[in-house]
Amino acid sequence: MQSQVSVRREGACGCRKEGQMHEYFFDPIWWMSVIAAGVIYSTISHYLMGGLSQVGSKLSDRWRQRNAKRIEARKRLIETCRAEETARFMVGFSGVVAGLAGLAAMSTGALLIIADLLLLRIATSHRTFFAISYLFGGLIFLSGPPLLYRLFDAWSVLRVALGNRGDAN
Repeated sequence: MQSQVSVRREGACGCRKEGQMHEYFFDPIWWMSVIAAGVIYSTISHYLMGGLSQVGSKLSDRWRQRNAKRIEARKRLIETCRAEETARFMVGFSGVVAGLAGLAAMSTGALLIIADLLLLRIATSHRTFFAISYLFGGLIFLSGPPLLYRLFDAWSVLRVALGNRGDAN
């Protein structure tokens, strides 16, 4: 008899031959492990579902309360701006300052990112420094849009307070 030596390659399932995967599904140990995993999953999900539901409802209530407070504060600010010229000036000034700070942050971040990209290609040493600087440039850049949002929010408060007119009369 001749002995045949064959080279077998393992697949993703740990099978040595493609036909062995078919045998895998008829193995009772595989089915027992599937059933055990299902029972464990079902038990854990049963106990976690109540807690997750409570956490979700608390988060939803907090979000709703926060939005209600924000809307109420905005209404008070609009009423104050309608009544007092000084309040209109302060809201407008804070909006302009926030907008300028946002533009400065975005331009500074963009300059850091561009400079670091150029220096990373040139420099052979201190790559870690430039990589960290690149990260800070990105973080500085990302701090700009919320500040710009404050600018547009202040403009919208003033627009509503002035009755959608551009003048204070």
